[in-house]
Amino acid sequence: MKKFSKLIIVLSVITLFFSLTTLQYGDEVKRDLKQQKPVIMKSKIPRMMFDIRVKWKLFLTWTMEPPTWEWTFTFTGTKFAGTFKGIQKTHGHELLGTYKVNGMNVTFDQDPSTIDNSGSGTTFPLNFTGIFKAKNSLEGTFKCGPDTGTWTATRMFVMKKIPEKRLIPIKKPIPVVKKKEIK
Repeated sequence: MKKFSKLIIVLSVITLFFSLTTLQYGDEVKRDLKQQKPVIMKSKIPRMMFDIRVKWKLFLTWTMEPPTWEWTFTFTGTKFAGTFKGIQKTHGHELLGTYKVNGMNVTFDQDPSTIDNSGSGTTFPLNFTGIFKAKNSLEGTFKCGPDTGTWTATRMFVMKKIPEKRLIPIKKPIPVVKKKEIK
């Protein structure tokens, strides 16, 4: 009887797990009054959060300054917050700062203490806001002092090199030796 009750508990836990995993963030369950079955109502709230960590190719298009600048941004930290480093392709400018991800929304801001003010004129920190358009695609707007613009980014895929040698050596099996029976 105890085995049967344990089996019932395990099956109910498994059923509960699968019913919860089919629902995603923002979904609601309502009952169909005609058939008395639960119906999942899809919500417009984002159902998943994408991971921003890794490298992205980012293109900035300025409102006042027509050229588009190409950058490589690297995000490190957690899915929710962390730091970034951006390198501008043509001039080699470097941006350092922090990022935050909230659902599908992304913000990242240049740390004002990292601005190089050695040139003429005043420089302002870059502040980005955007949204995930897909798992490997971002877009948004940015502000830099009085200037604004738009940006798009695509995830850069890094091919991992397959190791030539195995990291863990395969051990040869030890042969089993049978003892001779003494008569």
